[in-house]
Amino acid sequence: GWVVGFSGTILKTTNGGFNWVTQGSGTAQTLRGISFLNPVNIITVGELGTILKTTNGGISWISKSSGMTKDLYDVSFTDENNGYAVGTGGIILKTSDGGENWINLFSSITTNWLNDVSFGDINNAIAVGISGTILKTTNRGSNWTLQESGTTSDLYSINYIDQNKAIAVGSGGKIIKTSNGGSNWINIVSGTTNDLSAISFIDASNVIAVGAGGTILKSTNGGNNWNIQTSGTTYYLTGVSFTDINSGTVVGLSGKILRTTNGGLNWSSHISGTSLD
Repeated sequence: GWVVGFSGTILKTTNGGFNWVTQGSGTAQTLRGISFLNPVNIITVGELGTILKTTNGGISWISKSSGMTKDLYDVSFTDENNGYAVGTGGIILKTSDGGENWINLFSSITTNWLNDVSFGDINNAIAVGISGTILKTTNRGSNWTLQESGTTSDLYSINYIDQNKAIAVGSGGKIIKTSNGGSNWINIVSGTTNDLSAISFIDASNVIAVGAGGTILKSTNGGNNWNIQTSGTTYYLTGVSFTDINSGTVVGLSGKILRTTNGGLNWSSHISGTSLD
């Protein structure tokens, strides 16, 4: 696994998150998002249009041209060739050759800052951003339409479980859910007013969301109800990823890394080797 962050930080683990090794990124720009194409090909994006790619599991990272200087906040791939990156000013970039080249799909549909993008399948994707912005494509990113989110809260993360069901989280503990591919969104009570920065489906029933103040929430019924988990930290948590129903990793500010081996019921702190976000 990999995590990225401030000042070009890239960390890699080869033992399930117990130990982490710093990799040389070759940039001082903050890296915001990372996508795993396969065990050796990975793409990360960040400030000022930074796009880096490795083809050898992170031993070396090569800069790729994004064609712009806007900050990029997330990158997501549907397969080893097709991927999208989103960022400030409503920017949406697309690659069809594994991140070697990128084209700008930006239109006048929005200039709002986009924080995250997720795919239900190769055709359907949703991007979310500030002020409740939700964009959807049904044709592999060729066209995007604004969706009515029902909120003005900033949305920080979106995750699909299939082409119909997705959940987005954001500021003030906001959680919204769609069961029809984004056509309609309903508000879900989260039980917290802390900002929620990331969400991940473990499977169709189990979902984890993380955020400010060490917040970890878990749902066991597809995101309809949420319970607060004990994280053991007050650090702002910014990312979450599970490899199976039991094993997951959460990362956050000041190099914080938490691990669970029982589906999020208990979390233990692991040394990241950095104090950077």
